Amino acid sequence: MTEYFLSADHWPRTLPSAHKELLQGIIEKLSARSDLRGLAIGGSFVTNQMDRYSDLDLKVVADPREWETVREARKWIAASVGPLVSAFTAEHVGVPQMLICLYGDMPIHVDLAFMVPEELASRPEDPAVLWDRDGTLHQVLSNSRPCPTTVDWQWMEDRIWTWIHYTATRAARGELFEAIRFLSFLLWTVLAPIAVQASGGRPHGLRRFERIAGTYADKMRSIVASYDKNMVVHALFEIAAIYRSLRKDHAPQSLTTNPKAEAVVMRDLEDIFGQDHMKTT
Repeated sequence: MTEYFLSADHWPRTLPSAHKELLQGIIEKLSARSDLRGLAIGGSFVTNQMDRYSDLDLKVVADPREWETVREARKWIAASVGPLVSAFTAEHVGVPQMLICLYGDMPIHVDLAFMVPEELASRPEDPAVLWDRDGTLHQVLSNSRPCPTTVDWQWMEDRIWTWIHYTATRAARGELFEAIRFLSFLLWTVLAPIAVQASGGRPHGLRRFERIAGTYADKMRSIVASYDKNMVVHALFEIAAIYRSLRKDHAPQSLTTNPKAEAVVMRDLEDIFGQDHMKTT
């Protein structure tokens, strides 16, 4: 098959000029390497929603026979394709093979996810193929289907009441920094994904939450607490109320709830903090 390049004429109209220039350089440098098979891009590039703050989410596909060499050379490769400012591996998000990079004096965030072809088959969305040396990327994508992330209601229900109790004990002890951290965790892990999916979006933390799930923004603001114990406690009761409301409206009938855990935890919160913080959402 003839080597394939996606014409810049088919790139998003919203792609900023600085991003376009950097991306052209990356494609040129990577396509010259014989140990790579191709390059694809996901994220806001494929939805035509890019702006000057957008990342470039790149999938760098290596020849399986050269994988170990490519893996060891990731940082050198990253430095060779543009004006690299910073690069580090992404263990903190569970993707140690990916490099998170900044390029240029007006820095552009670029994720370089290194992989072998078969790993491209496991994806939440279809990326755009920017370069394909021999048709490998197109073949993998045509022979597989994306598996969009969805809310795992049972996973959340099994955990949320213990998480709420943990947060309450930190607040009661005066460990407000830890309590605030866990309020954010509950928003990011539980409430935001549900609200985004209910709004027709793909659950993915808090990215673009205001645009995708704006109807829930007012409710969610009530659980963003500052360093104040009363605000933290109020936010915690709000989280419980919002979760109950979302569960009532959107949970599948197959969900197995845990009424005992819910009752025990909420009764303990009332015993610790009193009922003044209670509010029905």
